Formats: sequence, C-alpha cells, structure tokens
Amino acid sequence: MHEHFADDTPILTIFSTDQVKPDSVPGIGPATIKKIATAIRGKLEIAVLANHWGKALSSMTYEKIWLAYTDANLAMQSIDANPYLLMSVAQLDFKKVDTFAKTRGIAANDPHRLTAGLQYIFRTAVLTQGLTYITITWFRQQAATLLAVREADLKMFADPQEALQYGFLLNEQYGLVTSCDMFATEGSVARIIKVAQKTAEPLMAPDELDDALDQFLDRFHLTINDQQRAAFQNVNRHGLSVLNGSAGTGKTWLTDLLVRFFNAQAKGKSVLLAPTGRAAKVLAKYTHEPAATIHAYLHLLPGEETGQFDADADWETFGDARLIVVDESSMLTTPLAYTVLKNVNFKKAHVLFVGDVFQLPPIGPGNFLKDCLDDEQVAATTLTRVYRQDSQSGVLALANRIRERLALPFGPDDDRYVSGNVALYNQRNAGRVFDAGVKAYQDALVKSGQQIDAQLLIVNKNIGATGRLRFNAELQALVNPAKNGEPEYISSYVDPVTNQKHHLRLNDRVMILKNDKHIPLVDPKTWERRAVLGENGLQQTDDFGTKRWRETIVANGDTGVVAHIDTKRHFVVVQIGQQYCYYSFGSVPRDLTLAYAITVHKAQGGQADTVIAIVNGADTMLNAQSFYTALTRTQQQFIFFGDFRVLLARTKIYPIDARHDLLGSFLSGQLTVDTFSRYTFDQVLAWLDKRHAERLSTRPALEAEEVKPSEQPFSVRYAEQLDILDQIIDEVAQLPARKPARDV
Repeated sequence: MHEHFADDTPILTIFSTDQVKPDSVPGIGPATIKKIATAIRGKLEIAVLANHWGKALSSMTYEKIWLAYTDANLAMQSIDANPYLLMSVAQLDFKKVDTFAKTRGIAANDPHRLTAGLQYIFRTAVLTQGLTYITITWFRQQAATLLAVREADLKMFADPQEALQYGFLLNEQYGLVTSCDMFATEGSVARIIKVAQKTAEPLMAPDELDDALDQFLDRFHLTINDQQRAAFQNVNRHGLSVLNGSAGTGKTWLTDLLVRFFNAQAKGKSVLLAPTGRAAKVLAKYTHEPAATIHAYLHLLPGEETGQFDADADWETFGDARLIVVDESSMLTTPLAYTVLKNVNFKKAHVLFVGDVFQLPPIGPGNFLKDCLDDEQVAATTLTRVYRQDSQSGVLALANRIRERLALPFGPDDDRYVSGNVALYNQRNAGRVFDAGVKAYQDALVKSGQQIDAQLLIVNKNIGATGRLRFNAELQALVNPAKNGEPEYISSYVDPVTNQKHHLRLNDRVMILKNDKHIPLVDPKTWERRAVLGENGLQQTDDFGTKRWRETIVANGDTGVVAHIDTKRHFVVVQIGQQYCYYSFGSVPRDLTLAYAITVHKAQGGQADTVIAIVNGADTMLNAQSFYTALTRTQQQFIFFGDFRVLLARTKIYPIDARHDLLGSFLSGQLTVDTFSRYTFDQVLAWLDKRHAERLSTRPALEAEEVKPSEQPFSVRYAEQLDILDQIIDEVAQLPARKPARDV
C-alpha cells in the first residue's frame, strides 16, 4: 500500500470509509480490503470507547464491547443506560460492573442493578451451597444487606408477577424462591427422566439378554451375583439407570463389564464421560476405552451450565452410541446432568450414571445422584457385597463405619490407629505434621520406583503451615529439583506463604486453576503454536488482524505435566492428556499451580496406590464425606497425620444432610412443575425463550432515538477518530515517498 499510494493520500481514512475500489491495489483482493477496513474501524472505535469511559475498563473489555456492538456510539448509549450489560457483553462479574456503574451515577435501587444483583446473590449465596431454592425471608434480607438497599426496595418478593420480571419464581405456600433458570433446569430433568423410562427401547431383546450374558461370562470365565445381573437388566431395559456402590463392591469392575458386553451386543460403541479430567483418566484406564470430560465432549466451558437456561438440544451429539456411561456421578450438579440428558435420544441410546452417593456432593447446585436413587421410578442398582478384602480391609472397614455413621474406632488422645492398610497418627503440632507428610511421601515415592502417579498427598486447605502451597514447594524440591542447564520458569514475585519465588521445571506436575476455552495448542515436534489456516493455506486472523491459533478447552482442576519451557520467548507448554497447551509466562501465576499436593475436592475421581491425608487445626473443610472421599482414593495404603480431636469432631458432620433441591420433590411428587408457582412450567419456559431472544440481539432497542453518525459530523466521536488518524498519518508521512498519487 505504501508503494501504491503517495505520501499525501489518507490511506487509513479511505480504508475506514470504504473508498478503496476492489482490486485497485495490486496484490490486495476484496476480502483483504474488507478485513483491513474492519480492523481500522475497530481500533478507531475502541479508542472512542476508551476516551468515553477512560481507565474504568480495560483494553480487553473495550475490544469485547466493540465486537458485541460493532458501533461505538450504540455501545456507549446502551451501556450508559444499563452498565450491567457488561456482565454478558464482556463477561465481567457483578462486583466489578457494580463499581463501574456507581461511577456512572447508577442508583442503588435502580431496576437494572437489582436485576443483576439479585441473580448474582442467588448464584453465589444459594447455588454455590448446593441449594436450588431458599426462603423468601432469608433471600430478601441477604439482598437488602449485600446490595445496600431497603427491604422496601425489594417489592418483587411480595408480587409473583414482578418477581418473574426479575427472573424469579415465588412459592407462596411454603415461602420459597428460586430462579427461573434453575427451576427450568430441574423441571426439565424431571421431565426427561420420566420420558426416558417411557420411550426407551431395549438395547437388545430382553428375552435374549440372560443367554447372551451367560455366554459372555463363560467365554471369559467370570461369574456375577444377582445384584450385578440386575444392573445388566436395568441398563438394557431403561433409558436411564443408576449403578451405586461404595468402595470394594466391584463397581469399577462391573462398569467395565457392562461396557464390554453392550459394545458387543448392542451394535454400537459406548461414550464414556466423567465430570473431571482426573475421573475421565481413571475411567479410560479401567475400561480400556477413550473417555472424556463432559465439558470437553459437549464443548462447554465449565460453569456455563449453571448460567442461563438453554433448552437447545442436539440428538446427534452422541452419534451412533448405544450406551452413554457417566462415571463419578456424585460430582454431578443438576445443570451438568441436564447438559447430558437433553442431548440423548432415548429411542436410540441409554444412559448409565455410576457413582458412590456417599462421596462428596457436587460443588454446585443440586444432588442429582441422590435424587435419582431416592426416586422409585428410576432403575437403580446399589451394590452391597464387598469383594476387596485382606490388604484393603482397613480402608473398607473404616469407610463403612463412616457411611453407617458409626463411631470411629479410636479416641481423641490415642497415639495412633493402625488396621490393615490404614495408619492414622495423632499429631497436633503443625511443624511435625508437615515433616511427617513429606517423609511419608518420600517413602512412598521410593517404594513406587519414583512413579509420580503412585502417591497422592491430600490437604484440606491451600495456605498455612500445612497448606497446599507449602507442601508443593517442598515436594517439588524433593521430586523434581533444579538441574544445571535445564530451562526453568521463575516468578517475578516472592510467595508470602512459602517466602520463595514460584518455579516450574520440566516434568513438573501442575494443575489448571482457571476454566478457559481459548488455550492455544502446540505442536510437540516444533513447540510452535498450531495456526488456524484458511483455504489459501495462510494463517487466519480475527477482526483486529490478530493471528488465530487452534485452541482447546481446559477446566479448573485438570492436571498435566510441563513438557517444554522457552525462556527466550517466555512461554511454557503443558501436556494435558494427549494435548499440548501453550501458556505465556505472564499467564502462569493465575492459570497454573504445582499439583504434587492437592485438596480433597480436586482429588475426587482419582486414585493412587498410597494416599497421604493431612489435617491440622480447626479445619472447616473437613467433614465425614470429605474424609471418606480421601480414604477411598486409596488402592493400597492410606496414611493420615493430624489432630484426632478435630477428625472425630468434624466427621460427625454430613454435608449431604444440609442440601436441598427441587428435583427430588418433583420426582417424588411432593411438588409439581406446574403448581410450584402461579405460572405453569410451559409459561416459565416461554418467558425464558422471550428473554433469550432479547439477549441474542447485540443491538438492544433504546428508548431514545438513535442519532445517526452522519447527522453529527463534528461530534466528539469523530473528532477522536480524526485525532487518531492524524497521529498515524504523521507517522506514515515520515516514510519515503514511492509513487505519485493515483485514483483509488
């Protein structure tokens, strides 16, 4: 372009105003001209937004706003009228947007603020506690306090019609409130479960099942009991079934058998899913079949399912699969279960949910597995016979006492408790607990022949003298010390907990800290990012001219290994499963952490030969189910260091007792979806559809008539554009002239 145009040609101006004729510049086609014009206009309009709102928002936020509206003037009018649009437009959280809104003069009781604030409080104070509804009185009091408004400003809690406009449903009989999104999710799951039982066709002829199963078992010299045979019958006959069992009951072995049998008999492969990457890895290991996380398989970012209700379904999601197995189903929130169920054609495929209902309940709303087991209409098999004995007897006996809510077999002042493969040591000094944990890990590492996956150290807190951060720093030095000549990532800051800088080295085990659907993939042969190529073989770019890379989804809690470190170009590559993921040095502190020691919630779904559990001080994260979950990760030996007084007190707490949801009531018939509130289920769905349609438009209608740019040629908007153009043109003018001006 510089060679084609003279110095005095306003190149940026003519491109941004679409004055360049197609093919007028040799070597630049219409598509490239359009892309250049879009990028120029985008940069100019982003500058206008930045001038309007200043440093209150980040440059990345300004880019997201422009991509949503593609018109700075419209964006300014829309967001000035309702700053809380930034929550959906720019994916900002309520607190950040609320701070911004206050600087724009938005009143505390502004309807837009109340709408966004109430939904935020419901998500963070209700759904995160595993609940799907709460009393109106409690919610109104919380809202008044957290939003700093009077209860008189919250009139919607006295009027079901007004509550609906804010996205909530009121149950006046019991004084309850839930969000329309959560109600629609639970109601839809209840409906799907009933449909699955009525419309499902058997995977194979029921009268042929027993003979085929006997032949299959004889071929592999296997025998099964009546409970296990019932599981085969349930999977075959029912569109949705559940396999529940505690540690040692053969649940894993039976799941493998079910997959192998129906793969052979039902003329179709199975799809194997799990809530986390760790659980998917274990599932793939014992079935010898590919397994994926639910989010990765459905191309969802973890957490998206708990947002706005989405009824859109695709019955081609699972292809020709005849059986869909979801392992570790105790970790399933109701919204996550819905993302699976809504995409299943039950006339073609069946779903089996496998889990141990006594493990930690899901981090999020609902109690899906328990609700299914409590419903007599759901075909469920609960395995009770224990098969693992001898070397596993200590773990199984202790786990059973916790499940049955029996007293633990030791006292608060006992020095230790040792039984079979369980060894618990009563230690109240934090320093000694830490040293003992490190020593036990070192011994287990030697015993396993330096296999990192063979031992797992579980903690119940992140910081402190016995927290995850301190253990990881110590274990890294033990397992993977620095080596001369090898590249290493070193943080620019000192961690206040460990008083050390963070280090990442080759072969370090790391954990993902943040959900992200835009992680670039790397070619392990070249350690270069994998480009997105167009039909012409050239790398594609976005609207701003930024290069596009092939990407993948990673989830908080996924684990991987550092495969490459480039200290010159400042990036690391982490192998997560079969994928190699790119992280710049700048992103490491917020995206990655060492994973030699992990919390019990992150350990759920995993297994290790030796499990070392640490408890120190008044540990509020410890309870019966978290200790049971840590205990049952063990395949060979379980070791515990901590205060027996704390352990005995906290294991009397059962989180499962404190969770309540609507799904269980819908399935039992205690409540119905059409009588929970004044609105029928279909009316609620219609309201959500209308809201969804309104939000799909990135150009919301404004009460004030929009003024066209052409009618305000001397506005601040265009003055800003011209200023920027002048600055860039001044820089271009410094280049040597090539040719005289031409007609464009």
